Order: sequence, then structure tokens, then C-alpha cells
Amino acid sequence: MKKIKVTTSIEFFIFLFILVFTKKIKLYVQFIFFVIIHELSHILIGLALGFKPRKIHILPFGFNAKFKQIKSNCKNKEIKKILITLAGPIVNLVIAIVASIFEFSKNIIFINLIILFFNLIPIYPLDGGRMLRSILELKFKYMKAYKITNKVSNASIISLTALGSILILYMKNLNIIFVLIYLWYIVIQENRKYKTAKRAYNTIKNNS
Repeated sequence: MKKIKVTTSIEFFIFLFILVFTKKIKLYVQFIFFVIIHELSHILIGLALGFKPRKIHILPFGFNAKFKQIKSNCKNKEIKKILITLAGPIVNLVIAIVASIFEFSKNIIFINLIILFFNLIPIYPLDGGRMLRSILELKFKYMKAYKITNKVSNASIISLTALGSILILYMKNLNIIFVLIYLWYIVIQENRKYKTAKRAYNTIKNNS
């Protein structure tokens, strides 16, 4: 049995340093706790549907689990991927509802709603972007679905930057800047991956 590969990145340590410097570490620990629950729900549903974790990548906002591909027809595989992706946001929604009903700390409600809405942003590889790509792959070929997802991701980050700029002016909350920087970072990274995949696809297509 192969071991699960665990990796981290420099932005995790940069983000942690910023939080220590701004004395927000306590809120961050609470945030990470519910992000871990969010990600564990992805893993549990993935295991239940026959996927096996291949790699866990530690991020500023928790961690991201990647699964090994399973032998299944394309449609069934994408439906399973959608269910795995939905698991995280659904768990955060349930926690927020339960916390509201039993009048738990408002922080619990707020944190889970933030995680829920943040992950539903249609930017790949956030949950919203993953669901969009899987839904598109039910109808289109892989590369076309990838292209549309990439365009939506870019349009989303531009729109969020415009909205975020307005919120920064009115709310004077510098944390929005850090979130936007992080989102721009992952969009730029995914744009590079998309261009590489597109070049490889065109090369194979032209040589076939």
C-alpha cells in the first residue's frame, strides 16, 4: 500500500506569520478547525465512493486532498466527483444551522458561513470551480470543460477584486487584501497549468 504524500508551500508560512504579527492567531485556529472538518468530509465521501487519497497539500486555509483516479465511465466518475466536492460545503452549512438553532457562539456560525461561501466561489481549484468543471465534463470534452472553467475563474477573480476594492474602502478591512492576493495567486497558478495542458493537447491533436 502506497503512503499518502503530504506537502506544504511557502505561502502557508507567510500567511501564518501575518496572522501572528496581526495577533489573529486565535481566530485562525478556530477557522482551521472547521476547515479540517470541511476537508475530512471530502475525504470520507471520497473513500465511501471508492476513491483513495493520493496527496494532501497543506494550504493557508487548511489542506487540499487529491484522489487517485478510479476505473469508471466518465459520467459516473464526474458525478462522484461532484458529490465529493459538495460534501465540504454541506457540512459547513449543517454546522452553521445547528449552531444557530442551539445558539452557539456567533463565531462558529460566521466562520462556517465564510468557509461555505468562500469555497463556492467558481474559481478552480476551490470547490465551486471543481463542481463547475465536473458538471461541464458531463456535457463537453475534457479540454473544452477546462477552457470554460479557466475563463470563469478569471472572470470571477476580476469581479471579486472590483467588489473587494469597494469593501476595503468602506469597511477598512485589510484582511480582504490578503484574501484577494491568495485568490490571485491560485488563479495565476492555474492559468499556467491550463496553458501547459492546452499546448500539450494541441501538440497531440496536430500530430494525430
